[in-house]
Amino acid sequence: LSWDYRVGTIIDRFEEHDGPVRGIDFHLKEPLLVSGGDDYKVKVWDYKLRRCLFTLLGHLDYIRTVQFHPNPTVFPWILSASD
Repeated sequence: LSWDYRVGTIIDRFEEHDGPVRGIDFHLKEPLLVSGGDDYKVKVWDYKLRRCLFTLLGHLDYIRTVQFHPNPTVFPWILSASD
């Protein structure tokens, strides 16, 4: 879920994962966020369009954390970790 924290209302639901989401991160320069969860999937979202752009597969267990590289211009990477 995304919330407007000023008034406590839901803005939108991002419901592409099959199960709980354990980690999210926002891109520093683009309108993107990345999420990972118990379905072993990493998903990249355009939060302005409010849709999943693509899904990254490869984990064999629950994803605990996801993060865009802190210097995305030089390193266009997403880092993720699972159990």
